[in-house]
Amino acid sequence: MHNLFKNRKSVRSFEPKFQITDSQVKEILTAGMVAPSGMNLKEYEFVVVKDKDTLKKLSGLGQYQAFLADCSAAIIVVSTEGRFWIEDCSLAVGYMMLEAVNQGLSSCWANVRKDDGDREALVRKILNIPDDRRVLCALAIGKAAASPSPHTEDEYNKSKVHEEKW
Repeated sequence: MHNLFKNRKSVRSFEPKFQITDSQVKEILTAGMVAPSGMNLKEYEFVVVKDKDTLKKLSGLGQYQAFLADCSAAIIVVSTEGRFWIEDCSLAVGYMMLEAVNQGLSSCWANVRKDDGDREALVRKILNIPDDRRVLCALAIGKAAASPSPHTEDEYNKSKVHEEKW
């Protein structure tokens, strides 16, 4: 297994004083933009948030999003509600997470999309995102406060694999 995959872990505790560079953010965004896309539509757009006051507001989205307050940047993943919007945005986030690891950074997905839409409405309001856009998630990026242990080959679970048929 490649080291990028081994070292990609969801980190919810970031060094609050670490500052990510514009160059690092651009490379992470570029990784997301080269991810596979249904019919190559690439309907995603991104809002990059570094402002600490705004990150603090976003951290109040729910009980599992508090870590957004201490990350260096959050990339909000937005799309029109096209045919493959969830898949396309999810793949872009996965690629961005791997590029963060490539740079020695950590990340964590903070879910925004909910069926009731309340959380999305709040993010749209905070970031002035148009009402005709869907918000999938906020990707928190920064330097981990502690180094998580890497994944291992032992995590392969044969019981999850079915050969030829169920």
